[in-house]
Amino acid sequence: MLAVRRNRFDHLCSVLSGRVTATGWLTRDIPALDINNWFGIVGPAGLPADIKASLAKLFIDAASTGATMFLGVLADGPSNTLWACQLQAVAGTTNRKSTIRSFDLTTAAPKLSWVLPGDNNTCNDIAIGPDKAAYFSDTAGAKIYRIKAGASEGELVLENQRLLNGIDGLAFMGGVLYVNNVASNQIYRVPMD
Repeated sequence: MLAVRRNRFDHLCSVLSGRVTATGWLTRDIPALDINNWFGIVGPAGLPADIKASLAKLFIDAASTGATMFLGVLADGPSNTLWACQLQAVAGTTNRKSTIRSFDLTTAAPKLSWVLPGDNNTCNDIAIGPDKAAYFSDTAGAKIYRIKAGASEGELVLENQRLLNGIDGLAFMGGVLYVNNVASNQIYRVPMD
């Protein structure tokens, strides 16, 4: 058994061997660990994901809105905003409609709700740009939208059926937007200045 946690690798080895025993870490037996369902160690307390999940509390319940699911979610501390991509099925079709929603990070009070234009769209990911605007990928529509700080609706920033059909993740580094495409298995750099 591991007596003192020297680093995350040592800790992970102790977890995989069936026991977690270290200063500042939880001690418990793990009779059978399915590595495919192991989500890793989160935070300095080192609680396994299954224990953290048991501590989770409902923050926003969108069931009353008829939402089928949330895909992207982003907590933006500087603006005290939780952004979320909410999807709903369109009755009688295989289409989905996406609504960009934002909530107060402290109270969960709704701040903004904007329905993406078009008959079929899939808001998938969110990133905050250097301009403090929230950017959203539309996987089904091959588009990138943004909602500027203080705005009540979004605007189209980029559309390209050939390159962005299957757009998924978004990330900013300086004035460059990085975009991955799950359909083509490619990553693009998009200068935004």
